[in-house]
Amino acid sequence: MKRFPYSLFIVVFLVSVNCFSQDKRKADSLLTVLKTAEDTQRVVVLGELSYYNRINEPDMALKYADQSIQLADQIHYENGRFNGRMQKGLVFYSTGKYDSALKYFEASRVIAEKINDPSQLAAIYSNIGNVYGDMGQNKKCLEYYLKGDEYTKKMGQPVKAAYMEVNIGTIYSALGQHDSALVFYESALATLKGIDPNDEKLYIVYGNIGASHMEMGDTVKAEAAFIQSHRIALMYDNKRALASSYDHLGIIEFSKGNRDTAFAYLRKSLELCYITESRQAISEVCAHMGELFYTSGQYDSASFYWSKGVVFAEEIKDYYQLDDYYLGLSKVFEATGKIDSALFYYKKLQAVKDTLFNLNKSNIVGEMRTQMENERGQKEIELLKEQDEKKNIILYSSIAFGILILLLGILAFNRYLVKKRSAMLLEKQNSEIQEQKEIIEEKNKDITDSIRYAKRIQNAILPANEKIHELFPQSWCYFLPKDIVSGDFYWFENEGDYKLFGVVDCTGHGVPGALLSVVGHNILGKALTDLKMIMPDKILAFLDEEIHKTLRHKDAHEESGIQDGMDVSLCCYHEKSGTVYYAGAFNPMYIVRQGELLEFKADKVLIGSGDSKNKPFKLHEVKVEKGDQIILFSDGFADQFGGPFGKKLKYKPFQQMLLSIQFKNMDDQLASVKNSFEEWKKDFDQVDDVCVVAVKV
Repeated sequence: MKRFPYSLFIVVFLVSVNCFSQDKRKADSLLTVLKTAEDTQRVVVLGELSYYNRINEPDMALKYADQSIQLADQIHYENGRFNGRMQKGLVFYSTGKYDSALKYFEASRVIAEKINDPSQLAAIYSNIGNVYGDMGQNKKCLEYYLKGDEYTKKMGQPVKAAYMEVNIGTIYSALGQHDSALVFYESALATLKGIDPNDEKLYIVYGNIGASHMEMGDTVKAEAAFIQSHRIALMYDNKRALASSYDHLGIIEFSKGNRDTAFAYLRKSLELCYITESRQAISEVCAHMGELFYTSGQYDSASFYWSKGVVFAEEIKDYYQLDDYYLGLSKVFEATGKIDSALFYYKKLQAVKDTLFNLNKSNIVGEMRTQMENERGQKEIELLKEQDEKKNIILYSSIAFGILILLLGILAFNRYLVKKRSAMLLEKQNSEIQEQKEIIEEKNKDITDSIRYAKRIQNAILPANEKIHELFPQSWCYFLPKDIVSGDFYWFENEGDYKLFGVVDCTGHGVPGALLSVVGHNILGKALTDLKMIMPDKILAFLDEEIHKTLRHKDAHEESGIQDGMDVSLCCYHEKSGTVYYAGAFNPMYIVRQGELLEFKADKVLIGSGDSKNKPFKLHEVKVEKGDQIILFSDGFADQFGGPFGKKLKYKPFQQMLLSIQFKNMDDQLASVKNSFEEWKKDFDQVDDVCVVAVKV
């Protein structure tokens, strides 16, 4: 796996020298002005109309830009000739037609240099830099940004000059020249802090400074910068910036050996990424989570986050991230003895490497093509003054075309050599894998047999169906472990007139989760049988304390310390008074009543953290009506990926499903729940244990 990529921000600005309002009413008024406007005013209005329409009506924007250019050329209005061509370039830039955008930006540049207006030159050099940046040609981007910075400073606008310095620093960082990047970041920081020490854009500057220090290996300075970025992001509730700062701080904490804090930061980052719906950010944080778990030897968790990240990376076609994901997953499955899965991801790794090779080849060809287009565009501009330059254009084009053909030939030959070496390597690795597979399969059989026996033990501690129906004749349990054994379990007991039931979701699944579930089940039994506790809030507090002591959370920094716990929803039903008492740790309780779903929130305290001493669990006392249906559940159902777009089901559809089956008998309800889950999941892997319990009073 490659080292972590540290995210950078860039400020996009100076796309136009005119400050146009985004108000549509302004655009409508311009059409009225256009009817009576003449000469220079008409040129200006046409340019403004082009700007307004460049995003939603690009064809109309091009029409207005062409009319502006034609009229400006006729009346020899130099500012209009510059602006019309730049507006046309902006339309092509907005629609991703970078070659055409460069052609018109270069035409504007020639006119701007003739006029020698700093604001025009700053804008056009910045626009050209933006195009090259989007095309991945960082050196060309830097060249034009530096020119734009020169003219921005001449304009006497320090804030815009600072933003330009941030962009320049970002390009230096992309080129790996972090010392140079820091020079520009620090200059921008000094300027912005001098104007407003709490300027919102400071989170960008501090974040980029932190990323550069991380790339240079100075985690102390990096942490200080990310903390400042986090402070500004909190001040403005900028969730995208907060997600980035938590991500970076988590990586730093892990490097310092503070694993608990590191994973807490990364989980916060991932939560904010989902809120902002940034697929790129979700993919990056999942990559970091997987890498940290893999480094810690927690292969199951590493596989979970990498598999989750793959979904988003494939959706946005981030082949560089997929390259890391497939390599990581192949290593995880090889380490855990799942040779078929390891080989599957190794093949996907080879496929994405082929894609990256083709993309790199396309970038090289694109740079040559851009160079040809720039030369051709420059000659077309000069032809407006000197027609005799036509021969030079043909000559330069022929030379460039010859170089392009030669380059493609070299690339094709190199591609042949790479594929040949890859085939030989794959054949050797397949042979080694086959030899190891036979040994591992025998070991896997022994391990699997042991786990299946453990399943029989785990099933023995779960309440029998007879006991459940004795307590609640109308009830059902949907219990579906992800692996052979489960980290989820359900619990039914009674004490005198009180009937207790609950659902427990232990961190993890498979063998680790199952071991934790046995510990939790025994402590629940002790609370009820030995201590005669019946109120859910008291039982949860006791469970929290005992899990904390049993798993030695205070020694979490040692290898013997366990960092996980469990989420719980627990109820106590007193039939004579018609009252349900509920308390929960992260997992809520639903009551379905006559077409309505009532939700009772849980406390955000992880069982096993020991936090309940300072924050007791809240006890909900609810009067229930005959026919009410009480539903407890773990998060496995709602977190399942599936459907037509491969996304999580989430809780709203889960609630709607529960409402849709409320009037069916209990057997039909259970069948509907099973069918709903399978229909949603289909060909996707199950991501977690599933446990849903329903009782009707």
